Amino acid sequence: MFQLIITSLKVNFLLCLLLWSIAIKASTVDNYVNQTFQENLVVNDYANFLSKSDLDILRKKVSSINSTSNIEYAVCFVQDLNGFDKKDLASALANYWNVGKTHYGEGVLILISIANRSVFVATSKVTERRIPNAKVKVYVDKFLIPNLKVSNYKKGVLSTISEFEGLEVVKKEKEKSNPFDKFSGLLSFIAVFVGASLIIFKIVRRNSINSTHSTFFSSSDGGGSGDSNSGDFDGGGAGGDF
Repeated sequence: MFQLIITSLKVNFLLCLLLWSIAIKASTVDNYVNQTFQENLVVNDYANFLSKSDLDILRKKVSSINSTSNIEYAVCFVQDLNGFDKKDLASALANYWNVGKTHYGEGVLILISIANRSVFVATSKVTERRIPNAKVKVYVDKFLIPNLKVSNYKKGVLSTISEFEGLEVVKKEKEKSNPFDKFSGLLSFIAVFVGASLIIFKIVRRNSINSTHSTFFSSSDGGGSGDSNSGDFDGGGAGGDF
């Protein structure tokens, strides 16, 4: 029994230590992001790496895509990762900039570190539900990294975004060709509601006839919690080195 207690204490201690280290790590990267990345444009070159021409073109094209897409895109070039994991830094940066807030939670941030020759494409929780990490990894390996290896940063970023947008086009075409799909869930709910109402009505009616007093169902209306429309990022996405 004593040995079991000691083992349990050790496990609890290690678990607390792990949770504490995770909390400290998150706090550290968040503080670094808050203090370092004040500028928040659609494409940010904190490494002062891109030519003015390429930077202007990227900003114009990504802004244009954001104006029509269901996904909000952001791009950030940094000189180095400052010792942080690229996934943690990209996710913290996307959260700090609220990427996806204006697009019902759909957000993608592309982080490129010049000195580390490393990249991470972070996806928000909402986007991750539709585009899994394995699919993002394909985009990174097939379109982003090959272009970065030959210093074609502009093409790498735009071709990667184009792959995300390819899925968006397919999604929109399906919605156009199957307009019933938008309302199928609502119609199913209405059918179930009507059926349940008829059953309840029959039960109440029967009870009112067979009883000396009526039976009432008391209920309280609760407010439904809708989608927060938040662009929260929690580590979804994929990355690699070039």
